[in-house]
Amino acid sequence: MKLSSVSSFCVLCAALIFLPGLTEMYCIRLRMNEDKYMGGGVLQPDINTADKCLSSCVNDRSCFAMDFDTLEKECFFHDLDRICEGSSEDLHEKEGMINWQMADCFNDTHAYRGAPQPHLLTESECVAECMVTVDCFSSDFNHGYGECFHHMGDLNACTNVQTFENIRHVNNMFCETDLVAVSGLQALGGYLMPFYKDMLDCVNQCDLDSQCVSCDWVPEEQTCWFHYGPECKATQLNDDIIHFQRKPCDHP
Repeated sequence: MKLSSVSSFCVLCAALIFLPGLTEMYCIRLRMNEDKYMGGGVLQPDINTADKCLSSCVNDRSCFAMDFDTLEKECFFHDLDRICEGSSEDLHEKEGMINWQMADCFNDTHAYRGAPQPHLLTESECVAECMVTVDCFSSDFNHGYGECFHHMGDLNACTNVQTFENIRHVNNMFCETDLVAVSGLQALGGYLMPFYKDMLDCVNQCDLDSQCVSCDWVPEEQTCWFHYGPECKATQLNDDIIHFQRKPCDHP
């Protein structure tokens, strides 16, 4: 079923570290639900900040959603099966919780004319690689035959689907059309926003400011920087920063 409880979107771009030998930048679009959580996740005992919870899940090939409790400082990962068994009513309300989701799931459903991906033998690999592949909007995995199909450059595949037993159709969040997140990237220049002391405030306030085209969050310093002007700012790699932008841009 589709999870549809939506608060806002962001795009996270990061160095691709879960595929051996690859170091390209990639972007993943996420849905963020404030004061909501999925429940039933796997506690990550070594993670106690929202930004670390987010970036760690994105770089874990088996993680497709996460909950972070800002009051208890606890992070929970969710696998694809957990997302696909859920519904919009499955998100519980609780103050201080943040839920991030990378995919929408449709059981016993597929889209037409997918490109076969014979090297991807598991559903998690099928979905994860689509998420980090330019122009891949959705994937189908046939559980009966263990076959993976990607839908490239075709937004119709996000909605033009039909019932088909034993196939699971997964849309990544680029099927939705706001703010993208990129770990390990920094926009040059910017304006320090001293009143925003956590990542959520930083992102939300930039999203509310129609003139703010992107923002940087520095976890170690707990500082927030806004950027104005051209949508695609000059950037540089910086492992200590998470960059949020309104649209995908070419980066170094």
